[in-house]
Amino acid sequence: MIRPIQAVYVAAIVIAAAVCQRSAEATTEPGSNGGAFSLLCTIVNMLNAGTQPPDTIQAMEHLAAEICALNLSQAPANFRDSIKEDKTWQTLADTEKPSADDDKATWEKYYNYWAASKKQIAKKKEQYETWGKKNLAGDYLSELKKYAEIAYNTYTNAELTKYATLETTRKTQADLALYGAAGPAKENAEDAAGTRENTCGLGGGGSSNKAGSTIRRDMACLCAKGTGTAVNNVCSPDCDYSDEPEWTSAAHAKTKFDHLITKCTAYAPTLQLTSSNLNNILEKLHVTIGGLQGTAAKKHYVLRHLDGTWNNGCDGKSEGNGGVCVIYKETAGGTTKHADIAWKQPAKLA
Repeated sequence: MIRPIQAVYVAAIVIAAAVCQRSAEATTEPGSNGGAFSLLCTIVNMLNAGTQPPDTIQAMEHLAAEICALNLSQAPANFRDSIKEDKTWQTLADTEKPSADDDKATWEKYYNYWAASKKQIAKKKEQYETWGKKNLAGDYLSELKKYAEIAYNTYTNAELTKYATLETTRKTQADLALYGAAGPAKENAEDAAGTRENTCGLGGGGSSNKAGSTIRRDMACLCAKGTGTAVNNVCSPDCDYSDEPEWTSAAHAKTKFDHLITKCTAYAPTLQLTSSNLNNILEKLHVTIGGLQGTAAKKHYVLRHLDGTWNNGCDGKSEGNGGVCVIYKETAGGTTKHADIAWKQPAKLA
């Protein structure tokens, strides 16, 4: 266990390393952006992992499904076979639903409960098949149905189902931080490279600077191949995908990020998504981008490394006075100036 004095010592080392690494490196090479990549990957992993309902909630849902499975195993085989454990009422095809209105209403009410119970039957197939062969008397069947109904009321209790609703809301906010409004399945027009040194950041408040709009955008600036003297595998030994082209389009950014996400778990921990954990890693991000960089064109809020005077900004090259990096804009107005990272807000709401 790390004692308080040790924690302070470790924090001091992290801060010193983040500051010292800037002046120690002259050119960007394969793996140069590994530290910044791991930093963003920690956030990516956290947002994708989501939250878990309390153990008691999971236990109650499991028990309710088990009780229904006992009841379902006594139902006619053709009815059991009509329940698809890998589908919900919402994803069930119209041809798989009953046509009679009364039956349809019953299915709509209970189907997801039945499907959860069908999964329990699949897990303990032999036990439920043995139970299903028992010819229970009518009064026993009535009692079993009564308990299954009680279990259903527990399964659909608002205090339990609110966690599923909260997870849907959380996922929406996480996707906004990661991908923007386009979501994970689509390209985001804002992710086209454009003039890379402008869109990844020349610093200041220029409207063409897209740094900080989404994590996908920042990852492209940090890890995607550039023109000219591009650097291979700048974020990790396997961060480039097969035949990766120079980043020019939104499609390239999407393909790159889809690939990088599969690597994140190898280069960063998967922490539980809590306000404390997220704030800690965001604090580390601000420490990393703090201070001035550059000998002539001094710049604030730089994530990773720039070469030489840095007059060329984050142009995606390892030559002269540019680099493969992100330069965040500064917030406009107000008395306190800081980096403008738009994706932080939905990440905190996730």
